[in-house]
This record gives sequence, C-alpha cells and structure tokens, in this order.
Amino acid sequence: MYDDTIEKTTKHDQALLDIIEAGNDLTEKQAEDILNDSELADDFRMLNAAKAVISGRTIDTEKKLAEFNERHNGRLRRKRLAMWSAVAAVAAAVACIVMWSPSTEVTKPQHDVPGHIFTADMTDHDVTLSTSDKTIATVKKTPTAPFTEIDADNLLAESEPDERVTLQVPLGKSAHLTLPDGSQVWLYPDSRLKFPHRFAADKREVVLEGQAYFSVVRNTEQPFMVVANGMQTTVLGTEFVVSAYEGMKPNVTLVSGKVEVKKDMAKTVLKPGKMAELNDDGHFTVNDVDTEQYVQWRDGYFYFDNATVHDILLAIGRNYNVCVICPHPETLDMRVRFIADRNEPLANVVQRLYELGGLEAVVNGNMLEVK
Repeated sequence: MYDDTIEKTTKHDQALLDIIEAGNDLTEKQAEDILNDSELADDFRMLNAAKAVISGRTIDTEKKLAEFNERHNGRLRRKRLAMWSAVAAVAAAVACIVMWSPSTEVTKPQHDVPGHIFTADMTDHDVTLSTSDKTIATVKKTPTAPFTEIDADNLLAESEPDERVTLQVPLGKSAHLTLPDGSQVWLYPDSRLKFPHRFAADKREVVLEGQAYFSVVRNTEQPFMVVANGMQTTVLGTEFVVSAYEGMKPNVTLVSGKVEVKKDMAKTVLKPGKMAELNDDGHFTVNDVDTEQYVQWRDGYFYFDNATVHDILLAIGRNYNVCVICPHPETLDMRVRFIADRNEPLANVVQRLYELGGLEAVVNGNMLEVK
C-alpha cells in the first residue's frame, strides 16, 4: 500500500513506520530508539496523541517518554508532511493536533495584552482582481482547497499590458497567484498585492500590504523587488516572507537563498533562517527564526512551535475571520505547540484546543471566546 511513499522516505521515517506497524508490541531496540532519538520521540508522541483522539482513549504518551524528557532538552521536531503522507489513515482522521509540551516553560513577557485579540470584518468578501478604475474579476474559493487559486493569465487577458493590477485577499481567505515572470505568491488573509500585467525590462516590482510568501524565479538581469510599508526587499531568485500588516512592525524572513532589505539609509542582507524587523527608530534588528511555520502555512497548515497562545489565536482569527477574545494574560503568554489544517472548520480547531490543550473556547456567531 505504501510502496511508492516508502521508497521516498528517510531512514528516520522508515523507523517510525516500523514502530507504527509494531503497535503495542515494540521491540527493545525500537523502544531504545524512541528514547534516544528526539525527532523519533516527538513523532511517536504525536502519533499516540492522534490515536487517542481517534479511539477516544487516553494515552499518557508523556509518561511513556518520561525517561526521554529527563535525558534530553532538545528542541521540538519540525513536522514533516512527506512522512505523514505515509500514515494518511491517521492524519486524515486527525484534522489538527495541539500539543502542550511539558518540556516548554511558560513565559510571561512584560506587556499588556488586551482582552480583544482580533476584530473580524463582519462582512464576507471574495478575493478580487482590480485596476484603479474597475474590478476585473471576483474569485470564489474552492471549499476543499486552502487557497483561492488565481489564474492571472486568463483573468488579465482583456486588461492593458501596462496596467497595474491589485489582488485583494480579505480576512478569512488566502490566495495563490503566479506572476507574469512565473514567480509564485501565497497571500495571507487581509493582504493586497499590486503588480503589473507585464514587468519592466530592468526590474520586477510589486507592492504588498499585509503578508505573503514569495517563491521567485531567478533572473540576474531583472531583480525582483517587494515594496512594503516603505521597506524594500530585493532578490534575484529565492523564497522569503514579507509581513507588513498595519499597526505591526514590518519584517522579512528568508527561507532560502539571499535577500537585501533596506529602508532609507538602513540596510541588511539576510541568510536563510534569519528575520529582519524594522524598528521604530528606522534600524533593522536581525534574529534567528524557525522558517518551518511559513513553509507549512504555504502548504495549507498552521504550524507553531513554542509559540504564544496570543499569536496562535491571532492567526486563527485572521484565517477564519472571527473576533477573538481572551481576557486572561496568563493564558495568552503560555507557549505551546500547535499544528492544524487551515482548511478545517473552526469548530474542529476549537474542539482540539479543548481536547488536547485544555484550552476551553466557545464560538458564538462570529466570535471566538477563550474562557
């Protein structure tokens, strides 16, 4: 059944598949491997949590891994979608998984967290393509897909070649677009991208409001530039994320390759796994960041590793276009691990928050309230 997939799996993934097949009859070597391999241990923990949800049983995987937790303080693994395709029977049954890691400390940053985490747009809009004076197309999302797919070549066929087009993605929606040069863009909810029907000969420039993941086709003769909130990101060909939501500090995260980020006289060059954030004083702060959360978002998933509940609720609010209220700062500051299919109904996410995270929340109309 899994022959084609297994041929492409790593040695680590094959070991996990063997453990899956063994069920409760683990060999001594398999048990030892779980205790000594941090990635395998986290995969094993996730698998057992999934089985618990499916069967309705309580499986104390943390107790089983107590020895591992005493011997290791390594970071949590990154979720591997390729491996999970080999255990689709489990993954399909568990739409999303929330894990509160016992090895993760609860931190309490010194800041005031308001009760209202996110305010939704109370009207429902579709993704639109428009010029300065007309709407070219309104595109509805396919229910089974995490993104609204934009067929730009077809939709822009009747527009003027030199016209600048705006792709507007409302709250509760995400969109995937292929630009005229073949570069791809995945836009987050509440984002707008302005781009020309045809790029200039010397540069490829787009303007972003909100957040987007870019996969740029390499062209050394025609640099690709993203202008966002006065910040300019220049690449020749690479993958990166630009975030420029109103009211938040703009930042750029590099997934692969190399980018230059600048505003006025401030400038920095990023390496993969680095984020440049523009401060209020006009200078950049560069920090390490786990890029997996962006890659997984591009692939249709929420992925947060050691993230605050505040950041997770904010992402849920944007993704589902619901108001989010949580009047408990001590809850918002807790750091957890959260994995979910972004295309699942909100009720599923809320149920998992309660079943696996102990976070009680209710949905009333267009409002998500954490108790």
